[in-house]
Amino acid sequence: MEHLQSYFKERERINEQSLLDFVDACVTRAKTALDGDTEADASNLCSELSRLDGFCTALAPFEAFSDASRVAKRAAGYARSQLKLLGSHIKDRASERAVALSQAEPAPEPHGHG
Repeated sequence: MEHLQSYFKERERINEQSLLDFVDACVTRAKTALDGDTEADASNLCSELSRLDGFCTALAPFEAFSDASRVAKRAAGYARSQLKLLGSHIKDRASERAVALSQAEPAPEPHGHG
């Protein structure tokens, strides 16, 4: 998130659209990773969630500057809402996979001790 901090230091004003675009790009990559089944997909999902969480943390110091406050708060709020939505998608996906796995497993054969 150092690049965000240097971005803010180099500019007097924050470009709100570029912040929202950053969030949207993370969300898109996270959703793509969520649809995958590999260990790399899981790692990518974790990376994007971490990136969004770090984004919110990086914006916190800039919420105090009067010219940046409104934009920083809105961008951080948007990122937090997207994290919550991703959390719901992850839960739904986990439930779908659990059902699919339980249906795919053959039922254990009964062992009679007669």
